[in-house]
Amino acid sequence: NDQTFSENAAGQLIPQFFADVQEVTDTSFSFILSWDRVNRNISHYEIVVLKLSRDVNDVPRLSKTDPKAFQEIESFSEDHPPEDKPYITARFNSRNLPYILTVGDKRHYNGFYNGPLDPGSVYVIFLRGTILRGRQTVHLTSPYVSTRSRKDVPTYFHTEEHKNLAVIHLGVALGAGAISATFIFILMVCRVRPFDKLLGSKDRDKKYAKLKSGEHENLSHA
Repeated sequence: NDQTFSENAAGQLIPQFFADVQEVTDTSFSFILSWDRVNRNISHYEIVVLKLSRDVNDVPRLSKTDPKAFQEIESFSEDHPPEDKPYITARFNSRNLPYILTVGDKRHYNGFYNGPLDPGSVYVIFLRGTILRGRQTVHLTSPYVSTRSRKDVPTYFHTEEHKNLAVIHLGVALGAGAISATFIFILMVCRVRPFDKLLGSKDRDKKYAKLKSGEHENLSHA
C-alpha cells in the first residue's frame, strides 16, 4: 500500500528545507538547497512544484498553507503540463540529494520529467520523503521551502517574462519615443510657420532680419 502519513503518525520527522536563489530564466530557476536535519530512514526525496494562481488583482495566491493538505500529486506530462496542482519534477536518493537544484531544466530524474516552467509565473516548492516499511510506503511531506531568515514564510520563486515579449515591450517603448520626438518637432515647426502665412514670400527674409535685429512692427500691416 502506498500511503501518506503525517510526521506524528509515521513517528518520523522530515527536514525543513531552505533555498538561496542563484539564477532565474523565463522557463527555469536554480537555487542552493539546504536542510536543518537528517532523517536516515528516508530513502528518497521527491521535489514537488506548485504554480500559484492569481487573484482578481493579479496577486499570486497560495491555496493551501500546509502542503500536507494536498491529496493529489501528479507528475509532469510533456503533452499535458499540470495546472494549479502540485507535481513531482524530480526524484533523488536521499544520500544523493543535490545541493544545487534547477527546476525546469527539461531533464529526467528517476522517471520524472523536470519540464520547463511558464514565463512570468510564480511557484512554491516542497519535498516529499519516502520511508519503506516492509510492503508499506510511507510519505512524509515537508513544509514549503523557505529561507533560513524567514522559516515560516514560503519562498516565492518567480520566472522572468518571456524573452520575445520583452523585445516587444522594448519595441513599443522605442516606437512611442520616436512618435513623441516627431510630435515635438511638429509643434516647433508650427510655432514658426504662422509667420510664413502672415508674410509674403518676398518680404519674409526681410522681416525675419528685422525681428532678429530687435526692430518690432505690427505684422498685421505687412
